Amino acid sequence: MIKEVIPMAKKSTSKKTAKKTAKPDEFFFLADGRVAKNIKELAFMLDDISHDVFGHHVCEARNDFASWVDTVFDEKELSEVLRLETEIAKLQMQLFRHLAKKHA
Repeated sequence: MIKEVIPMAKKSTSKKTAKKTAKPDEFFFLADGRVAKNIKELAFMLDDISHDVFGHHVCEARNDFASWVDTVFDEKELSEVLRLETEIAKLQMQLFRHLAKKHA
């Protein structure tokens, strides 16, 4: 009798699972001068971000939050979701959902 060999799944070593805090040269600088070093800090900063500052980072032409999440943390799926959000509360909710999934 021949046994079937099933390869074991490799552990992910992608940036998205390994990288939780950005390098200093990759921090996110909000237009109001505050700095986010990771996705969690960004999510909490949205609690009291002004509409002017949010509008500086999110408009029809761009979404700086989505771009940062994609390029620094390689979180493609989250980035795609964030690009669709144009309201502070909804974008923040997507960030917290993502964080909850990562810690579940």
